[in-house]
Amino acid sequence: MWYTSGGNLWTGLPACRKGVAVLAKVGWNDIADIIQKVYEANGRIERADAVAEAENRDASDDVIDAVDAIGSRVFNTPELAKGFLVTNGYVDP
Repeated sequence: MWYTSGGNLWTGLPACRKGVAVLAKVGWNDIADIIQKVYEANGRIERADAVAEAENRDASDDVIDAVDAIGSRVFNTPELAKGFLVTNGYVDP
């Protein structure tokens, strides 16, 4: 076994391999236009539509990860989507 200089057992695994989600946070302003566009087109916000819109815009992986966090939920307004994403730490307000 290997130990750190502080005497702790070194696992050699990065945080993402230890079951800890490591997401770079994006701001709401980075995804607001995507969410609004999907809402205007469909009258609701669903993950598949939001991810497709982000990909069509060649959005960064961090932006795609943030909209992907919508998961199986359906939001009837952009404000509800924002509330979920901000409250759960997927985006900064």
